[in-house]
Amino acid sequence: MERLHDILQHLTDDLEPIGILARRFVGQHSCVDSIPGGAFISHHPRIAPLAYALRVYAGVDDNAISEYEDIQGIMICSTYGAALRKMKGASLFEISLFGLPPDSALRCVPGGRRGRTRVPDAPRLPDAAVLSPTAARL
Repeated sequence: MERLHDILQHLTDDLEPIGILARRFVGQHSCVDSIPGGAFISHHPRIAPLAYALRVYAGVDDNAISEYEDIQGIMICSTYGAALRKMKGASLFEISLFGLPPDSALRCVPGGRRGRTRVPDAPRLPDAAVLSPTAARL
């Protein structure tokens, strides 16, 4: 339980509302997953074996951020980098805040290409889903 509180304690400044919300639900149905380093809060096994109302993933260090920037060929702005140092990502009820992918994915270069300017985990519609101007008027 101490590690869980350590993760939540780093949520300060702009991320403080997430910490306040998470602390309200911390109880005996909460745990820390050692592999992704996430605080899993408010377990609901009736919904699914791994269903938690809140998941808050521990922040990353400067090396992880630099490695991700190098692999993806992008530069993460200082404001977002400061947030990533406190929280790598979160799932709060039905809201997901995406940060960096799991550590194992940091070492993979999608498609074998370096120097991409688009972050690979950003959602993208398939080409078939884009409506033509004619279809939009129907």
